[in-house]
Amino acid sequence: MPAAEIAVSEGVVAHAGMARKASFGEFAARAARQAVPSAVPLKDPANFRIVGNERLTRLDAHAKSSGRQQFAIDVMLPGMMTAVVMRPPRFGGKVSSFDASKAKAVPGVVDVVQIPRGVAVVGRDMWSARKGREALSVNWDESAAEKRGTAELMKEYRFEAAHLLPRVPPGHKCARMHGHSYEVTVRLAGPVDPRLGWVRDFGDVSSAWKPLFERLDHHLLNEIEGLENPTSENLARWLWSQLRRQLPELSEIAVKETATAGCVYRGE
Repeated sequence: MPAAEIAVSEGVVAHAGMARKASFGEFAARAARQAVPSAVPLKDPANFRIVGNERLTRLDAHAKSSGRQQFAIDVMLPGMMTAVVMRPPRFGGKVSSFDASKAKAVPGVVDVVQIPRGVAVVGRDMWSARKGREALSVNWDESAAEKRGTAELMKEYRFEAAHLLPRVPPGHKCARMHGHSYEVTVRLAGPVDPRLGWVRDFGDVSSAWKPLFERLDHHLLNEIEGLENPTSENLARWLWSQLRRQLPELSEIAVKETATAGCVYRGE
């Protein structure tokens, strides 16, 4: 059957001359056995009915704006209950004991049961279950729980460099060649190694900084690739991109070009 005689609309394939039609789903099994075509002609944009149609209204807009739209959370079946879980405050924590008396006294709460990852409060609806959980008292066994905290360390560096800003308005003072005594603060954040007692050796930070210092100190920043427009913001972003690979714990780069002006960058 020539493809030119076939019409496709709204997921239905039809042949007007033979008065026959079928949905995409009815063809799916047979289509899966066909060889994947090497060239598929795309639909002519002139025939688009949905893409680019600014006047096309969403089918669900009225129901959502009126509050009539039903979502999965709104589905209620006969005898259906809602359960919420009280989980341990630390990963790896387990239930040592719990007192469910006050939780069970909440109207609508049906039961309170211990599960492998905490204690579940079962109610006739979400509100009852949540209020029951608020009234629940649990004692946790944290002997095997994760107790490593997150710490942040910092290291400060300085370098001298000249620059000019090529994109400022005419007459702006920063369009003239000038220099700064830059101060850079590198911050890293992460869990404290339980054996070594640190997030990262300061020596690692300085090793990562050293080649950057050699590229920056007493140089014209505009001549460095990526710093053609060396504002404080762009310099901080550039430093982040250079250090991030060697220091995955990197959390912040602060650049000060004067005693009262600078920039803080925390990644994309």
